[in-house]
Amino acid sequence: MEARHGRVTNVPTWLLQFTVTMSKISSLRLKVIATQVLKSLCGEEPDWAKVTKITTEAKIDKDGTKSVIDGIEYLLVNSARFDTDDKVAAHEMTMLGLPKESADALSRVYATYKDKLREVLAAKTISLPTVKDTQWRTDHVVCTNKSENPNTQIISMNLVLDNGKNVNMELTVDKFRALYNELRGAKEMMDKIEG
Repeated sequence: MEARHGRVTNVPTWLLQFTVTMSKISSLRLKVIATQVLKSLCGEEPDWAKVTKITTEAKIDKDGTKSVIDGIEYLLVNSARFDTDDKVAAHEMTMLGLPKESADALSRVYATYKDKLREVLAAKTISLPTVKDTQWRTDHVVCTNKSENPNTQIISMNLVLDNGKNVNMELTVDKFRALYNELRGAKEMMDKIEG
């Protein structure tokens, strides 16, 4: 089965199997579990005893409980990651096989925690500084006491980053070509992934 949850076309098989376990839990109790999962994800103190009590009453074993928690986390994190509207998220959860009442309960909790969850996810995202400005020049070195090979060209580069740092480097023509080819190859690979 393929669904478009969070713009992902292939849904993991385990997630589809978890919907069977989830159907054993009422929508109200599922909402309580989802609240505890989202509290945990957002750095708040969850009450795991409530989750254990609910799953025990529903005659769900320890592995089933883990499955329910993992499934809720997967659905809600991916919804937040792709900034999915709560109504759309509920619809997509029903497409995965969750009962409408359960999907609506999960989407209500998701709507409450969505902004905070997105902040937490953004904070965990790897962010590298970006280049704001590039300055470069080429120098033709005729003679120097440090070089074994006089009469060479040197490329001097200064990269100004958005975090206020400057990266300065001096490269020979061969090293510059190697750097250029590596960067071009990386860009081509990124274009293929996006494309």
